[in-house]
Amino acid sequence: MGRERISKLLLHFSGPAILAVETTAFYNLFDAIWCGHLAPEALAALTVSNPLMAIYRARALAISLQNTLSFFFQGIGKALPSLIIASSRQLIFLVPCLLIIPSLLGLSGLWIACPIADALSIVRTLTWTITEFRRLNIPVSQLLTHWLPKISVRKQSNS
Repeated sequence: MGRERISKLLLHFSGPAILAVETTAFYNLFDAIWCGHLAPEALAALTVSNPLMAIYRARALAISLQNTLSFFFQGIGKALPSLIIASSRQLIFLVPCLLIIPSLLGLSGLWIACPIADALSIVRTLTWTITEFRRLNIPVSQLLTHWLPKISVRKQSNS
């Protein structure tokens, strides 16, 4: 690949991961319709599942970002941070969340545990990545520029 900006490489490699997760989300939605044979219960389930699918896609974006940043650490020869980042969502944060939160909140805690584990994991991943970017003298703005939407504000003329 030669020498390219890290932010460009991260953006390039996160695309397939995002596409795979979106394809899975679409398949799950299609499967829900197909298995329900469009019965009234299936249609009722869709009204509940649409907001849940939006949450699922937001989680999927965070997970693909985390996977990409894990590959970044592996690529720069830091195996231990890569291993910790890759296993943090499922092992380091999810297992304790599944053990603690349902005992406090009951059945709702099971549904809340996964997003909380994802949030903790992505915060840890971004903290570690920003620290590494600073250590390598890479502007953090390179990391954020490609993932945050660019907002352009047009000035209106007073004519």
